[in-house]
This record gives sequence, C-alpha cells and structure tokens, in this order.
Amino acid sequence: MFPDLWKLGQAYFSGELHVKVEPEKQTHFKRMVLAPIELLSGLLRAAILPHTLDRMSPLRTSYGMWPPQGLEGVGPWLPHCLRYIRSTYTSLIRLDLPNEALTIIASLIFDLRLHCMSTLFQQAAEHIKCLHKKETWHIEFDTKHSGITQLVTITH
Repeated sequence: MFPDLWKLGQAYFSGELHVKVEPEKQTHFKRMVLAPIELLSGLLRAAILPHTLDRMSPLRTSYGMWPPQGLEGVGPWLPHCLRYIRSTYTSLIRLDLPNEALTIIASLIFDLRLHCMSTLFQQAAEHIKCLHKKETWHIEFDTKHSGITQLVTITH
C-alpha cells in the first residue's frame, strides 16, 4: 500500500494524472510519507533498541514502554529483525524516496547492527567464561592429534 501511495503522489506532482497540480501540497505529501517511516523506526526502537530513543522526547511515550525484563529473550530474534528491516530498506530504495526517509531507516539499521554485534560478543564472552566449568582437563591421547581434551567436543 505504501509503494502505491508514493507512486500516486509522484504521478500527481509530475502532472501525469491530468488534474491541476497544486505544488503547495508537496510538503504535506512529503510529511505524509515520512510519518509512517518515522513511526516504524520509533516502534522498532522502542521494542528492541530502547536505549537509542531520547528519554525526554514526547514521542518516546507514544511508542510505548516495553518491559526491560523481556529484552533478554530478544537476542536470538535480532538477526531476523535486521534481515527484515534491511529488506524493507531495499524496497524503499527502489521507490526512489527522498534521502530523509532513507536516512531514518539507515540509521535504524546501523543501530540494530551495532546492537546485534555487541549482543553476540557479550553472549560469546559469557560462554567463554563458563568453559572452565565444563572442562575436566582429562587428556586423551591418539595418533592423529597427540593429546587433546574434551573441550573441543563440548563446544562443537
């Protein structure tokens, strides 16, 4: 529906619809196009990146306050979210939207990538910290590897 709205607006302002074009409505149309993109970005940030929203902004409360204790379960879903947001961004690029609209989504993608990587590294660090509890340091000898512990089989 959004792509059709954008194409209709472009056809109207370029004079393809054979109606009288009112150029002063172009700013209103641009605002109408930017509003859902800003809303999408704000809602996604409120749900999975609340630390990226300005705490004092009146828009922050309109996006909703998600409970912080539910964010631990979001980690495995972050790559999926990133994939779908990037797909949305690709679709918006094809529409030849104004840079302002694309910048909103590009900023969201950057912040989500950064959050994904920091979450991934944090999980890896926690996993590495717990390895000493799993390792028995029992060395097995064989002809292929000489001496090896169970750590390799535990982690793979």
